[in-house]
Amino acid sequence: MRDVNFQTKLKGQSAGAQFTISIQNGEPQINEVTFAGGDEELRGAEKALAKVSYPHSFPNKTPARILRKGTLTCTIYSKTCTLILLPATEAVGSFGGAQRIITPIPIQPN
Repeated sequence: MRDVNFQTKLKGQSAGAQFTISIQNGEPQINEVTFAGGDEELRGAEKALAKVSYPHSFPNKTPARILRKGTLTCTIYSKTCTLILLPATEAVGSFGGAQRIITPIPIQPN
């Protein structure tokens, strides 16, 4: 669970949305975030979520990516929003429907 500094005008007392998050190893850590559904007022949280430092370790320096799914929840009672990361196996349905466990995938450096 992570606190995310993201502020927006909520239509009600709370809002929630799902995001897909791609985490790359190396320096700097490159995170790509995509809004996957939920309350539209949280769509703008993609940039804030891309800046979060995610707790992942990679086996070596080979360029790789881990795909995760997370739920962001914001309320009018808190100054920050809460991101709950689902296990990597839960992200499978979000990325092409492949029925396998997602493992680090080598990528070509830029």
